[in-house]
Amino acid sequence: MKQNYLNLFLILALLLGVGLACTGTKAEEGKKITLPAKVADETVRGFHFIYFKVPAGLDEKGLIETAQKLHDQEPTAQLILVDDDSQLADYIKYTKDISSGDQNAKLPKEWVSRHIVGNVQKFTSGKFKICKGAGGIEIADLK
Repeated sequence: MKQNYLNLFLILALLLGVGLACTGTKAEEGKKITLPAKVADETVRGFHFIYFKVPAGLDEKGLIETAQKLHDQEPTAQLILVDDDSQLADYIKYTKDISSGDQNAKLPKEWVSRHIVGNVQKFTSGKFKICKGAGGIEIADLK
């Protein structure tokens, strides 16, 4: 009788251990963050720009964390973070045209204001900073 209880106890302990081990694996997998997709890579007047499509609706903390991870991956590039790439080609064409002196280049203003959610710029201090939107509203220094 004692042997049956001992065997039952060992089986329960093994099942519990296996269950906890599986739960731990799932928790670790849940922590993995997939980096956003690179959607364009351009050099304009010697500046390297990489465009990434990020999830829509990122809060400021998420934007900073995402920017830091991407900056770690691409430490010398200026990064443009968009949540929609439907008019990205038009925006890139605009940046190339305007940098070559074409004053008639058309900026897709509405798309820019709605879908460029952040950008990583190298400042004259040498530091990279994440800025909100397409402008220069600094929200954090990057490491």
